[in-house]
Amino acid sequence: MKKIILVSSILFTQLFFSQDYQITYNLRYREDSLSTNYINKNFVLQVDKDQTKFILKSLIDGNKILDANTRMFYDLPMEQIVQHKRNADDYTNYDVIFQNYYSYPSSNPITWTIEKDTKTENTYKLQKATSNFIGRQWEAWFIPDIPIMEGPYKFRGLPGLIYEVKDQKDNFTYELIEVKKLDKPYDTSNIIETHFGTKPIAITRKKYEELKLNDYKNPYADYRSMSAGTWSISPSEGRVINTIAQLDQYAKEVQERIKRQNNPVDLATAIKYP
Repeated sequence: MKKIILVSSILFTQLFFSQDYQITYNLRYREDSLSTNYINKNFVLQVDKDQTKFILKSLIDGNKILDANTRMFYDLPMEQIVQHKRNADDYTNYDVIFQNYYSYPSSNPITWTIEKDTKTENTYKLQKATSNFIGRQWEAWFIPDIPIMEGPYKFRGLPGLIYEVKDQKDNFTYELIEVKKLDKPYDTSNIIETHFGTKPIAITRKKYEELKLNDYKNPYADYRSMSAGTWSISPSEGRVINTIAQLDQYAKEVQERIKRQNNPVDLATAIKYP
């Protein structure tokens, strides 16, 4: 993928003295570590005076107000949506589990080894750094001339803005696209702080794992107690599931997909599905 930086060096100088800015990254990733197919999504790292947020870009493009009937949130790589206080390694993580919105805390300090290797891309001189972080070996390239000690997802703490970071097995690659100054912080109250107006239920990481495992063991459990004819599921165009027998078969398909796509960026805490 060709990297494009749309900000001049003069604007970067201005950014150093600004409290608020948006940094866009492209994330190229594999849901299935054994697959050769990749998904590309753009994310925004919003850096405010006191905190940073990593958000899917399509959720903020055009100042969208999400409709409660949309399925967008269920198709997102939700583990990527995080926020933390500036200069801190304590994160708030978010996920949607069967129509409920949750948040849970994590502490993810990262230790870098800064290498001597350098290279130039798009007129920027980059320096290499490596880290064994969240269960994967990572290679990063940062811009020493841009003293923004932030990067995509939970990658931060280098003496310069992270330009690119990828894991050794080529499951995840984050590439810088754009940096933009903000006149004021972007309002994420309908994106992170609430899910269609509903605040996240604060839980522990242990409870989160329990909920994910329960959801895996009995997908769509609530539907089983409903009367026939009062519910239906449409997992794809033209397909309707409205009987328990159909639900049993679909549940097996859901379980197979969950196991196949269990390739989280945070491999160290990956949930082990039976």
